[in-house]
Order: sequence, then C-alpha cells, then structure tokens
Amino acid sequence: MYLHGREIKFKFTIAASIEVSKMCKDGKLENIGSIFEGTYEEVAHNNNMFIIALHKGYIDSMKFEDPKFDEKVITEEELLMMDNKDYSKLQDEAYAAYYGDSKRNVETEPVKVKGKKTVSKK
Repeated sequence: MYLHGREIKFKFTIAASIEVSKMCKDGKLENIGSIFEGTYEEVAHNNNMFIIALHKGYIDSMKFEDPKFDEKVITEEELLMMDNKDYSKLQDEAYAAYYGDSKRNVETEPVKVKGKKTVSKK
C-alpha cells in the first residue's frame, strides 16, 4: 500500500516477533490476542505498534539485501492521521504478513514400502 508517497510493506522477522511479543501478555507470542483487548485507545496503540514492528522488520531485512536501501519506518502519528478505510487496508496487509510468515511448513517424502505393491481392483 502507498502512503505519503512511499510503499509500506511488512515482514514478520525474528526482530519483529520479539517486539510484538513484548506487547503480549506474559511476553509470550502465543498470547497475541491480548494486545487486541482493552479500551479503544489501548487497542489502537497496540495495533499501531504491531504495524510499526512488522514494517520495521521489512525495512531492516531490506537493508541486508541492499545496503543503499533507505526507507523510514512509518510512525504512529502517520497511522493516527489515516482514514479508517485506508488504515484497515494497511492493517490487513500487516496481519497477512504476520500470519503468512509465521505459518509452519513441513515437507514430507513418500513412504518407502518394502515388498510387492498391491493394486486395488474396482
């Protein structure tokens, strides 16, 4: 999404996960739901910090790929001045990065079978 002339992207890096976990109950990432509870002001602030952490994760990771990469992290003030529709879109992109990057993928190989294979008859 573009905001104030720049593209805002997200990445759920280890550093971002540490920042997000600091906001969670007992400092545990599995308690992520706790940051979206409380007063409207508390939830808005926590949601902003969540967005900022994942945006910073993207920026910091890009600096390793391209040392000339020079992008500034979105600020809470910028987020607070957004309209609700655009904020919701940006929030959805941050959530997609969080859930997409935190999925566990396990690759399996076919089980080797000893002996003669049987074929079912229809």
